[in-house]
Amino acid sequence: MDSECLVLLPQVCAVLADPRQSLPDDTSLEKLLDWFTGLTKEDISYLFIPSQDRSILGVAYDSERWQVAGQWEDPSVRIGWIHGLSNMMRHTQAFHFLDQAGLTKPLLQLQTDPSLFVASAANHLLARLLTFHQPATTSHTTQGNGLTVPPNKEEVELDVTMETSPGSGCSITMEILKHLESSLESDSHTQVLQGLRLLALTLPELEAPLRGSVIRRVLRSLEGLVREGAVAQPLMDVLLATYRSGPCDSRLFSLMASMLNSQNPLTLLCVPPPHLHPGDLRED
Repeated sequence: MDSECLVLLPQVCAVLADPRQSLPDDTSLEKLLDWFTGLTKEDISYLFIPSQDRSILGVAYDSERWQVAGQWEDPSVRIGWIHGLSNMMRHTQAFHFLDQAGLTKPLLQLQTDPSLFVASAANHLLARLLTFHQPATTSHTTQGNGLTVPPNKEEVELDVTMETSPGSGCSITMEILKHLESSLESDSHTQVLQGLRLLALTLPELEAPLRGSVIRRVLRSLEGLVREGAVAQPLMDVLLATYRSGPCDSRLFSLMASMLNSQNPLTLLCVPPPHLHPGDLRED
């Protein structure tokens, strides 16, 4: 892309997003989005460079602009917005762009979108963001029964770092984790379900100490959900995803044992027969 195109592109985006403009070719916006999709597979560092007061991507991914234009109500626009961000994540600059542009907030709102496809895409991107910027891996102590004992000190230190180091890549992580905590404690059934789905996607991919920090943050909420017994299937999905992905954290192991040993028929039906049985989950 030459410099003249780079200067004009924000103005082109503004015209296409303005419902007051009458364009001879009503497929112009679709063609431009297809072109953006192709660009994300190449070196797109120049798109992050501010042109006048905003970068090109800052204009293209301004969700408020799409809402004002009356196009955000179309699920295909919302899911295209998510897919575009997801495609950009192959570039290291994209994570910082999301942070600086404040795009985590609209993405979290899309997690409970009326469209199941949009909500699912948002959850997958949120899980990717949580695993994108992880601190250095640390080891856990392993008990004789194969369970891992979390290094609580390192988890606490990580929490302090994430709370006090904005701009280091931690702000997005903290924003998602705080939203996850509030989702699991919400009175909205949809919000609880989406929070559990995000956990099921994320926990198997996380390394210590971030994995342990996430578990510590949501454990009390998960224990409350176990007692209520209202979301047995998605809750068991979270525990089984973690169980199958490697050494099981002792805190989640205890929670799984509590669910299976409750003899609740609904809970037992959630577990595939070849995998686990109530008697298998005893902490020796």
